[in-house]
Amino acid sequence: MSKFDELCQAYVAAKQEFFAQRAAAVAFASNLLAGLEAYLGAPPFQLYFQPHNREASSTKTRTADGATWLGDDGLWHIAMALSLRENQDMSQKNLTPQTVTFELVARPSETGYCVKLRGANDEFNVPATAGSAEHAALDEYLFQRVLRSYKAEGQRFLENVTVSQRAIDG
Repeated sequence: MSKFDELCQAYVAAKQEFFAQRAAAVAFASNLLAGLEAYLGAPPFQLYFQPHNREASSTKTRTADGATWLGDDGLWHIAMALSLRENQDMSQKNLTPQTVTFELVARPSETGYCVKLRGANDEFNVPATAGSAEHAALDEYLFQRVLRSYKAEGQRFLENVTVSQRAIDG
């Protein structure tokens, strides 16, 4: 085998490994979203993936493909959004919903992924499969972070209620 053939084989192996890792990260992100949605008791399509370009989009996707990417830091990033509204039955159509965005950062571990909210120090070792106590702990943590963001004093985002998107991070 020539040196060139060896380089070609290394390229093919690296490409296969990357796409296998990406597929695993996307499947993990899908499990996280489904678990958090169930934990919150959120109506369908109120919790969704957000494209990683972080632009507000009316195209809500239920797949993690466009919302999971490998960052420059070598970690998997997963962007999600939660649409909150004042009136659950939507009888008043003029009320502005608020979209809470957050980004999770995940790195593979022995049993799944170590996950944290971007910019936060709290890290959760979450199995790759759904339904564990670790998944529930992460779900409760995210719930509490969003809840605390509304209960904190000095809610400047309320000065301009037409701003319908805000980010939660560490």
